[in-house]
This record gives sequence, structure tokens and C-alpha cells, in this order.
Amino acid sequence: MEKALDPGGSGLFDSEYRILRPNGEVRWIASNGRAFFQNLSGVPTAIRFLGTLLDRTEQKLAHRALLESEKLAMTGRLAVSIAHEIKNPLDSISNLLYIVRDERSAEKRREYLSLAESELLRLNEISSNTLRFYREPVDSNSFDVADLIESVLVLFRGRIAPQKIRVQTELQPGIAVEAPEGELRQVIVNLVGNAIDAMSKGGRLIIRSRELRQEKGHRCVRLTVADTGTGMPPEVVARVFEAFYTTKKNTGTGIGLWISQEIIKKSGSKIRVKSTLGRGTVFSLYLRGTAAPTEEITG
Repeated sequence: MEKALDPGGSGLFDSEYRILRPNGEVRWIASNGRAFFQNLSGVPTAIRFLGTLLDRTEQKLAHRALLESEKLAMTGRLAVSIAHEIKNPLDSISNLLYIVRDERSAEKRREYLSLAESELLRLNEISSNTLRFYREPVDSNSFDVADLIESVLVLFRGRIAPQKIRVQTELQPGIAVEAPEGELRQVIVNLVGNAIDAMSKGGRLIIRSRELRQEKGHRCVRLTVADTGTGMPPEVVARVFEAFYTTKKNTGTGIGLWISQEIIKKSGSKIRVKSTLGRGTVFSLYLRGTAAPTEEITG
């Protein structure tokens, strides 16, 4: 308010805050207005202030409900992917142990038991990556992009193989970004899941990472998730980030990409989409990299 009443400023006031009512209820208030000045004895002085107060509590609660709804939907999608992933190694272990029981050759038994052990390691990898989804802090931290992508792809192997999808990764080693890791993983899971949905008859899933340039002392990292699926017409692309807009009919909530955009915007990053009907879709994330040295980054 002091800045708005300062003659040297713009005179504009815009703030959002909470109030505590006598009964203990918390309400969200959005306040904005403008000060009007007049020269009094040669000194610009605020003589009038006009503005509005809006109670945005219900909007805040609705937004929170949407976030919780998407978290539940995400949990369901993860559960299906994890179930697929766990079933395959469990079947393999069961078959290998059955064979070992009647195998007379000691060398063959060792070979089969080694294969069973590798399947157990795969189960451990799946469970470890799954737990990471629920243990990540919401604060930004520095982490390797390639590790994040690999942890996501592990969860989708059970869907990728049956749909005859070929995964192509071009991840530069040692590229780190600063963002809430758990939330960014949620975005990648959503993009990869949508790409797989678009390739029911097979295709290529392409994930690339690349350093672009320095930006205010930090590296900019572009992460792209592309598919060769059905693609989208221009009118769908124009609305793809709208809440509740979906083309999946009974299987889509219409808030996955909207939530993803909100997460990316909150972390100070950007998300872009390009799509051609019948050829595929490319989502590009422009993420904040870790602190860079002073030399210019090219290429």
C-alpha cells in the first residue's frame, strides 16, 4: 500500500492475502486498486484510492480439489503400470524355479538361478523407483535429467512392449536441472503416458535432452517428449492445456496437461507443444539448469 501511495510509483496496488475471522475461519482475499494524485502546493499527493476486495476462498478450494483429483488419477495410472511391470518378472521367476526343480545339470541350474536373481533385481528397481514418487520434497533441488527419465521409463515397460513401441532416448550425460523433482517426474509421467496412448498401433517414443544457452547465470535445458502417434489438429492443440478439455472421452480427466503446465510455470520454466495430425506430437520443456560458468554455451 505504501508503494501505491508513493508519488514516484505507478499508483497501482495488487495483493493476495489471508484473513482470520473471529470464529477461526481462514479466507483468501484478492485486493487491487489505484491511487489518484493531485498537486497540492506543488507536491504530488494521493487524494483518492479506488479498489476492490474479492473473496477467492471458494476458487482456492476448487483449485486444491482439482490438484487432489489429479493426484488420485496419477496414482491410478502408476498402479496399472507398476502392476504390469511386477507381473512380468514374477512370472519369469516362477517359471525359472519350476525348471530348476527338475534340472539335473548343475551348470544349467546356476544359469537359471542367475536369471531369477536378475529378475529379483528388476523387482527391486521397480519398487525403488515407485517409492521415489512419494518421497520427493516439494522444494527445488538439483538432479540429473537422464536419471529422472530412466526412472519414469521403468514404470511404463509393461505398456511399451505389448504396443510395439520403440523407445529412443538421446540424453546428454551430466545435465542437471533445478526443480521440484517429484513434481517434474509427475509431468514426465503424464507426457509419456499420453504419448503411449497416442500410439496404440505402435510407433516411436523419442525423449531428448539438450543444453541450449546461458540465461541469467543458469543453463537452460530443453527436454522433449515426442511420439509418432495420431497427432492433433490445430483446434485441439490450441486448447490442449485447458482444464477439463480432453479428447479421450471416457478415459481422460482433462486436467493432466493443465496440471503439468501449472507445475512447469510455478518452477519458472516453460512448456510448448507442436503436433501434426497423423504424424505425431512433440512436447518441449524449457527447464532451469544448474549454475553455469561464465563462458557462453553454444549449440
